[in-house]
Amino acid sequence: MTSFREQYDALLGLPRAAMAARVGEWFPDGMPIQWWNGVLEQASWRVRPLPGRSSDERADGFALGAAFVTVVRGDDDASRVRAGRWALRLAALAVRPGQEGVAVPEELTPDGAVRLALGSLPWPPDEALREDARWRADDELHVPGEPILAGPPTALSELIWTLPALEPLLPHLTDTALRESATVWLRDVLPRLGRTA
Repeated sequence: MTSFREQYDALLGLPRAAMAARVGEWFPDGMPIQWWNGVLEQASWRVRPLPGRSSDERADGFALGAAFVTVVRGDDDASRVRAGRWALRLAALAVRPGQEGVAVPEELTPDGAVRLALGSLPWPPDEALREDARWRADDELHVPGEPILAGPPTALSELIWTLPALEPLLPHLTDTALRESATVWLRDVLPRLGRTA
Protein backbone atom coordinates (compact mmCIF):
# COMPACT_ATOMS: atom_id res chain seq x y z
CA MET A 1 0.00 0.00 0.00
CA THR A 2 1.13 3.53 -0.68
CA SER A 3 2.03 5.98 2.07
CA PHE A 4 -0.50 8.42 3.52
CA ARG A 5 1.25 11.32 1.78
CA GLU A 6 1.10 9.54 -1.59
CA GLN A 7 -2.59 8.79 -1.04
CA TYR A 8 -3.28 12.41 -0.12
CA ASP A 9 -1.43 13.73 -3.17
CA ALA A 10 -3.26 11.23 -5.42
CA LEU A 11 -6.61 12.65 -4.29
CA LEU A 12 -5.77 16.29 -5.05
CA GLY A 13 -7.56 17.55 -8.14
CA LEU A 14 -9.81 14.51 -8.57
CA PRO A 15 -13.54 15.09 -9.08
CA ARG A 16 -15.57 14.21 -5.96
CA ALA A 17 -17.03 10.98 -7.35
CA ALA A 18 -13.58 9.79 -8.47
CA MET A 19 -12.20 10.68 -5.05
CA ALA A 20 -14.87 8.59 -3.32
CA ALA A 21 -14.20 5.70 -5.73
CA ARG A 22 -10.44 5.85 -5.10
CA VAL A 23 -10.92 5.82 -1.33
CA GLY A 24 -13.28 2.86 -1.76
CA GLU A 25 -10.56 1.00 -3.67
CA TRP A 26 -8.03 1.67 -0.92
CA PHE A 27 -10.42 0.71 1.88
CA PRO A 28 -12.98 -1.80 0.56
CA ASP A 29 -14.00 -2.72 4.12
CA GLY A 30 -14.53 0.90 5.17
CA MET A 31 -12.33 3.92 5.62
CA PRO A 32 -10.67 4.21 9.06
CA ILE A 33 -11.83 7.34 10.89
CA GLN A 34 -8.20 8.12 11.79
CA TRP A 35 -7.26 8.18 8.10
CA TRP A 36 -10.27 10.40 7.26
CA ASN A 37 -9.32 12.80 10.06
CA GLY A 38 -5.71 12.72 8.85
CA VAL A 39 -6.75 13.80 5.36
CA LEU A 40 -8.74 16.71 6.77
CA GLU A 41 -5.89 17.67 9.11
CA GLN A 42 -3.57 17.74 6.09
CA ALA A 43 -6.11 19.78 4.10
CA SER A 44 -6.45 22.26 6.98
CA TRP A 45 -2.67 22.66 7.00
CA ARG A 46 -2.55 23.05 3.22
CA VAL A 47 -5.10 25.90 3.18
CA ARG A 48 -3.18 28.14 5.58
CA PRO A 49 -1.69 31.26 3.98
CA LEU A 50 1.97 30.52 4.69
CA PRO A 51 4.89 32.15 2.86
CA GLY A 52 5.53 30.40 -0.45
CA ARG A 53 2.13 28.68 -0.55
CA SER A 54 0.20 29.69 -3.65
CA SER A 55 -3.53 30.40 -3.81
CA ASP A 56 -3.88 27.41 -6.14
CA GLU A 57 -2.36 25.09 -3.50
CA ARG A 58 -4.71 26.52 -0.89
CA ALA A 59 -7.68 26.17 -3.27
CA ASP A 60 -6.75 22.49 -3.81
CA GLY A 61 -6.80 21.97 -0.04
CA PHE A 62 -10.23 23.61 0.27
CA ALA A 63 -11.57 21.52 -2.64
CA LEU A 64 -10.32 18.29 -1.08
CA GLY A 65 -11.74 19.30 2.31
CA ALA A 66 -15.13 20.07 0.75
CA ALA A 67 -15.17 16.66 -0.95
CA PHE A 68 -14.37 14.89 2.31
CA VAL A 69 -17.10 16.63 4.29
CA THR A 70 -19.78 16.04 1.64
CA VAL A 71 -19.03 12.85 -0.31
CA VAL A 72 -16.15 10.90 1.24
CA ARG A 73 -17.50 10.31 4.75
CA GLY A 74 -19.55 7.82 6.72
CA ASP A 75 -23.33 7.87 6.65
CA ASP A 76 -24.08 7.36 10.35
CA ASP A 77 -25.19 10.29 12.55
CA ALA A 78 -21.81 10.68 14.24
CA SER A 79 -19.93 10.79 10.89
CA ARG A 80 -22.30 13.42 9.49
CA VAL A 81 -21.92 15.61 12.60
CA ARG A 82 -18.12 15.15 12.51
CA ALA A 83 -18.11 16.18 8.83
CA GLY A 84 -20.13 19.29 9.72
CA ARG A 85 -17.56 20.20 12.37
CA TRP A 86 -14.73 19.87 9.82
CA ALA A 87 -16.68 22.10 7.40
CA LEU A 88 -16.90 24.74 10.13
CA ARG A 89 -13.18 24.47 10.92
CA LEU A 90 -12.19 24.82 7.25
CA ALA A 91 -14.63 27.72 6.75
CA ALA A 92 -13.07 29.49 9.74
CA LEU A 93 -9.69 29.15 8.00
CA ALA A 94 -11.18 30.48 4.75
CA VAL A 95 -12.22 33.80 6.36
CA ARG A 96 -8.84 34.49 7.94
CA PRO A 97 -6.78 37.41 6.65
CA GLY A 98 -4.60 36.43 3.70
CA GLN A 99 -7.21 34.20 2.07
CA GLU A 100 -8.50 36.88 -0.30
CA GLY A 101 -8.67 35.61 -3.89
CA VAL A 102 -8.50 31.91 -2.93
CA ALA A 103 -11.26 29.80 -4.51
CA VAL A 104 -13.36 28.29 -1.71
CA PRO A 105 -16.16 25.80 -2.48
CA GLU A 106 -19.66 26.87 -1.48
CA GLU A 107 -19.77 24.24 1.30
CA LEU A 108 -16.83 25.96 3.02
CA THR A 109 -18.11 29.53 2.88
CA PRO A 110 -19.48 30.66 6.26
CA ASP A 111 -23.11 30.28 5.15
CA GLY A 112 -22.42 26.99 3.36
CA ALA A 113 -20.50 25.44 6.26
CA VAL A 114 -23.03 26.50 8.91
CA ARG A 115 -25.88 25.24 6.71
CA LEU A 116 -24.05 21.91 6.22
CA ALA A 117 -23.22 21.60 9.93
CA LEU A 118 -26.73 22.42 11.15
CA GLY A 119 -28.18 20.09 8.51
CA SER A 120 -25.95 17.29 9.77
CA LEU A 121 -27.25 17.44 13.35
CA PRO A 122 -29.38 14.37 14.13
CA TRP A 123 -31.92 16.30 16.22
CA PRO A 124 -33.55 19.73 16.33
CA PRO A 125 -32.56 21.82 19.39
CA ASP A 126 -35.40 20.70 21.69
CA GLU A 127 -34.87 17.01 20.86
CA ALA A 128 -31.11 17.34 21.43
CA LEU A 129 -31.85 18.59 24.94
CA ARG A 130 -34.26 15.69 25.52
CA GLU A 131 -31.67 13.19 24.21
CA ASP A 132 -29.04 14.65 26.54
CA ALA A 133 -31.45 14.51 29.52
CA ARG A 134 -32.41 10.93 28.62
CA TRP A 135 -28.75 9.89 28.48
CA ARG A 136 -27.96 11.56 31.80
CA ALA A 137 -30.98 9.92 33.47
CA ASP A 138 -29.96 6.49 32.15
CA ASP A 139 -26.35 7.03 33.18
CA GLU A 140 -27.29 7.88 36.77
CA LEU A 141 -29.08 4.54 37.26
CA HIS A 142 -26.20 2.09 37.00
CA VAL A 143 -27.14 -1.56 37.25
CA PRO A 144 -24.43 -3.71 38.85
CA GLY A 145 -22.79 -5.93 36.26
CA GLU A 146 -23.64 -3.58 33.37
CA PRO A 147 -20.88 -1.54 31.72
CA ILE A 148 -20.29 1.95 33.12
CA LEU A 149 -20.60 4.54 30.38
CA ALA A 150 -17.60 6.85 30.16
CA GLY A 151 -19.40 9.56 28.24
CA PRO A 152 -22.41 10.36 26.10
CA PRO A 153 -23.32 8.30 23.03
CA THR A 154 -21.18 9.09 19.99
CA ALA A 155 -23.68 11.28 18.08
CA LEU A 156 -24.42 13.33 21.22
CA SER A 157 -20.73 13.62 21.98
CA GLU A 158 -20.01 14.80 18.42
CA LEU A 159 -22.81 17.37 18.76
CA ILE A 160 -21.26 18.72 21.97
CA TRP A 161 -17.88 19.05 20.23
CA THR A 162 -19.35 20.61 17.05
CA LEU A 163 -21.55 23.41 18.34
CA PRO A 164 -18.71 25.67 19.60
CA ALA A 165 -17.26 25.71 16.08
CA LEU A 166 -20.31 27.73 14.95
CA GLU A 167 -19.32 30.79 16.96
CA PRO A 168 -16.35 32.12 14.94
CA LEU A 169 -18.47 32.11 11.78
CA LEU A 170 -21.48 34.04 13.17
CA PRO A 171 -20.10 37.50 12.23
CA HIS A 172 -19.52 36.30 8.65
CA LEU A 173 -23.01 34.92 8.00
CA THR A 174 -25.13 36.74 5.42
CA ASP A 175 -28.27 34.63 5.83
CA THR A 176 -30.22 36.08 8.76
CA ALA A 177 -32.33 32.96 9.37
CA LEU A 178 -29.18 30.83 9.41
CA ARG A 179 -27.56 33.20 11.93
CA GLU A 180 -30.65 33.02 14.15
CA SER A 181 -30.67 29.21 13.99
CA ALA A 182 -26.95 29.00 14.88
CA THR A 183 -27.51 31.46 17.73
CA VAL A 184 -30.29 29.28 19.18
CA TRP A 185 -27.93 26.29 19.28
CA LEU A 186 -25.15 28.36 20.90
CA ARG A 187 -27.30 30.33 23.36
CA ASP A 188 -30.10 27.93 24.27
CA VAL A 189 -28.70 24.43 23.73
CA LEU A 190 -24.93 24.26 24.09
CA PRO A 191 -24.75 25.60 27.67
CA ARG A 192 -27.17 22.86 28.78
CA LEU A 193 -25.57 19.88 27.00
CA GLY A 194 -23.21 17.34 28.48
CA ARG A 195 -23.12 18.73 31.98
CA THR A 196 -22.09 15.34 33.33
CA ALA A 197 -19.92 14.40 30.34
